[in-house]
Amino acid sequence: MPGLLPIRKVQMNVLHVTTDTNIGGAGHHLLFLLQEYDKGSFHMEVALPIGSRLIPVFTAVGIECNEVGHIGDKSFSIKGIAALYKLIKKKRPHIVHTHASLSGRVAARLAGKCKIVYTRHSINLSENEKLKFHKMQISKFLNRFFADKIIAVTPPVKNDLIKTGAPAEKIALIYNGVPPVKEKSDVQKKEIRKKYGIPEGSFVIALIARLVELKGHDDVLDAAKAMMTNENIIFLFAGDGERHAHIQNRVKKEGISNVLVLGFVEEIDEIENIMDAQLNASFKMEACPVSLLKGMSLGTPTVASDCGGNPYVVTNGENGLIYPARNVDKLKAALLSIYTDKSLYNSLGAGAKERFPRDFTSKKMAMETTNMYKGLFA
Repeated sequence: MPGLLPIRKVQMNVLHVTTDTNIGGAGHHLLFLLQEYDKGSFHMEVALPIGSRLIPVFTAVGIECNEVGHIGDKSFSIKGIAALYKLIKKKRPHIVHTHASLSGRVAARLAGKCKIVYTRHSINLSENEKLKFHKMQISKFLNRFFADKIIAVTPPVKNDLIKTGAPAEKIALIYNGVPPVKEKSDVQKKEIRKKYGIPEGSFVIALIARLVELKGHDDVLDAAKAMMTNENIIFLFAGDGERHAHIQNRVKKEGISNVLVLGFVEEIDEIENIMDAQLNASFKMEACPVSLLKGMSLGTPTVASDCGGNPYVVTNGENGLIYPARNVDKLKAALLSIYTDKSLYNSLGAGAKERFPRDFTSKKMAMETTNMYKGLFA
């Protein structure tokens, strides 16, 4: 097969397609994959929306980016298909690997002579929800005709795919993986806490997530409000999104003084280094949260809802605590448990530190992904 760059002695050329204009879990997943793959066997590039915030992040680590019009935050677009088709014909990749881009899959099939892979990063149906008949037939057709392999990042995502008509034999279960977060010195951590206005000696609980309803920030605000008598506890919200103003208004109007809304944080490793515990309060469509994996690499205990893939990342009592989603009383009780019980806290931290290198490294994710690529041509 002709390759992207004939002068390179590579086995396979892979073009990744993402529609993300912002930096979220899928963008981090792709970044970590592209930092770890075997560069002697593959050449990989990315197609992404014009002006995406991912561009400077990717280019800073030497990843070649192709800006494409009409695909920003849109899974399907006729103009996006045309633009991607033109790029695929020019690049002639062996594999087109899409991340939330039906346009990319359609363009790849129209261009021909390449395999199509897509990664499902989210859960689309609730536990008891079913697609209507006509939608199921459309979904079956799309999954069968416009994909040679589908990656599910956690078992609930795989189950969701099967429920929506994807053939089980096409699905590969490959968990998200991240590089371990570099631990900062005690002096650096002290300076970071000072930078964000966090009193010395505070117990910091961080929720690193987009500010959207399904991430459960309102539940955390309710729990934080009920815990204001514990003056040592500080909650950090790191992330931006459509509910930023709503959350800030609640904090101000209700006088929730133990919550700091930081907005988008460029150097997120600073927050990861100063948090004593991490939190995931999602109540819908959570798959395999990258932020939790990064915290685990530092040995940070987790409190997470039982939503979606969370229980596959956090084993209750081993590396964190699981509580029923939307149950503020249970959330509060779990947070207070790891704050007051130092033995439990230390045990959960040790469990996180032990499990991370076994299951959730970016090296493991990249190896399993590239092995899957090779299997397409076996």
